[in-house]
Amino acid sequence: IDPRVVTDAVGLEKDVDGFAAANVGQVALSGVAPRFCPCTPQGCLTLLRTTGVSLRGKDAVVVGASNIVGMPMGLLLVQEGCTVTTCHVDTTDLGAHTRRADILVVA
Repeated sequence: IDPRVVTDAVGLEKDVDGFAAANVGQVALSGVAPRFCPCTPQGCLTLLRTTGVSLRGKDAVVVGASNIVGMPMGLLLVQEGCTVTTCHVDTTDLGAHTRRADILVVA
């Protein structure tokens, strides 16, 4: 089963996980409230906000570049004013990236 075919078969109004290309695009656009935002990245952002620490200007590192968590998380952090580095399977010296992070999200 091709996951893209399945995702594309779900109507945008029913894509509550925000996986459809149009919904992902809305997450990427500044100033546009997405119809649905992927729940795990949104939950991580909610947790970060509860700390009361401003996210603006922080260096954020997201470990994982999946379409479900990593990439949307990076987009949401950019919208919060973070400088974001996304690490993935081909990242060299992962430890150096994680040590310099003000915010670390492992997705």
